[in-house]
Amino acid sequence: MRNPLAAVKIVPCGYCVGTGKIPAGYGGLARAECPVCLGRGRLTVPADVKRCAGCNGTGRHYTNYFRTTFERHFSCRGTGVVRPPAKATPPRRI
Repeated sequence: MRNPLAAVKIVPCGYCVGTGKIPAGYGGLARAECPVCLGRGRLTVPADVKRCAGCNGTGRHYTNYFRTTFERHFSCRGTGVVRPPAKATPPRRI
């Protein structure tokens, strides 16, 4: 019998950096509950996840190199991790 917990792992939230709160400096939303992890600071994800290359694991959308926005990154939806693509099987030859 397989252990269902072996297929998941717990990672810190990329959007709030594991604090559960939105960092200060975002206007009226400073120190509010993180919308991605719902204030827990950690996420339960599948075991085969990788760090999101688009946001470098931060979970935030970058408009340029000097300015981060409050928007969640579209690939990882703010978690900072993504599942690798499924391996394609070659077509069968007849």
